[in-house]
Amino acid sequence: MPATIPRMPESTAGVRYALTGEVSERAELLNGTMQLALDGATSEGSTPWELTIALAWRLGREGAIPLEEGDLALDDAGATSSEVVALLDSGSADDDADTGNAIIEALFTIEESNIAAFEAGTRLHCQFEVGAEQWTGVMTPVANEG
Repeated sequence: MPATIPRMPESTAGVRYALTGEVSERAELLNGTMQLALDGATSEGSTPWELTIALAWRLGREGAIPLEEGDLALDDAGATSSEVVALLDSGSADDDADTGNAIIEALFTIEESNIAAFEAGTRLHCQFEVGAEQWTGVMTPVANEG
């Protein structure tokens, strides 16, 4: 699946993580909400990371739709207790007119972490292209401003 994710600005640290994975759940709820669960992986250097992302937004609108809720969890696949938990600050979901894939941009803030590279308060700027079964994306940590 070719990615149509636009190039993101460089982060303060200059690190960008390429993301890829499977759509583990996609549900249109009776209240008009789309819920999406993504499982995937990324690696920076020799560290493999497993990640889980959950997002929700209201259906029935056109154009970019604000995300209502979401979270992101990173786990070091080689360690037993290395984990990062981030909560959604803001974001939007839109449809790619050519492919029908969901194009999602989201900003998460790390709430809990025991990994030095991902300290609490760091923001994670993410962009995803989500197809029927697979997804790709980019995650860029943005340093604290205060």
